[in-house]
Amino acid sequence: MAEVTFSAPKAPDMPATPGERAPRIRRFSDRMFDGLADPILMVDHFEMRYPTFPPHPHAGFSAVTYLFEDSEGSFQNRDSLGGKQIIGPGALHWTMAGKGVMHEEVPVIDGQRCHGLQIFINLALAMKSALPHAMHLRADRIPAYRSTGLRARIVCGSYGGLRSPLAPPAPLDFFDVALNEGSPFLYMLQPGWGTWIYTMDSALALDGAGSAVLLPAGQAIALSATGDAIPFSVQGEGQFVLLSSPALHEPVVFKGPFAMESNPALARAFIAFQNGEMGRLLPSREFPR
Repeated sequence: MAEVTFSAPKAPDMPATPGERAPRIRRFSDRMFDGLADPILMVDHFEMRYPTFPPHPHAGFSAVTYLFEDSEGSFQNRDSLGGKQIIGPGALHWTMAGKGVMHEEVPVIDGQRCHGLQIFINLALAMKSALPHAMHLRADRIPAYRSTGLRARIVCGSYGGLRSPLAPPAPLDFFDVALNEGSPFLYMLQPGWGTWIYTMDSALALDGAGSAVLLPAGQAIALSATGDAIPFSVQGEGQFVLLSSPALHEPVVFKGPFAMESNPALARAFIAFQNGEMGRLLPSREFPR
């Protein structure tokens, strides 16, 4: 028998951190969704105009930065592998941190609004010791599925006969969808996958296997299907983001910039960072103290 389990906690506000130059961030953590978002560890919906985070390490997961098409500004990404990339509006940059890497992302032009998502995706245990690498996807390489009243950017994965050219470490559907009233978005919930949906600017109705939920604007929900694949629909008018990937069902200790399988592994990652094994990266700009 096919069933849908879901968790829809009340989303945090998206306040500005005190200070004129501070970003606005709404943060969703895996702990909010009772494990149903696995392998998603964290999603930040942000608006940033000035440098905020100086060079810092990551290990044990992928750090994914996606700028929405309405972003006024671009980010510059630098890492300890020697990479340097401009993330423009509508583009994505994927840092597969593996055993550890340093990186920095800052607005290219101070004062311009950079609007996007920062997504942390857990890596399977076998990949946590892999060498780090980065992937970049320009906005003009992201296919868009269109039908009456519907436009879906296929950032990762495939939909409606279109496939993203990005090859992530594990299967992932990542869709940025704009809907008009009366034009539902249809999706197949795969058993064993964690699916996360975030409504950007208006309430949307979600329906699958007899489970119906009205998701208010600025809220997120995580869903998991058992049994057969389940047809699922999103209806209303507005923009939403869908992330879906096979759940890992592995132990994870997520603390600060590291996501490892145990506390001893987390301690080893911290020592590796202190010893410079994740590389070195000097700040490119002046950061707030």
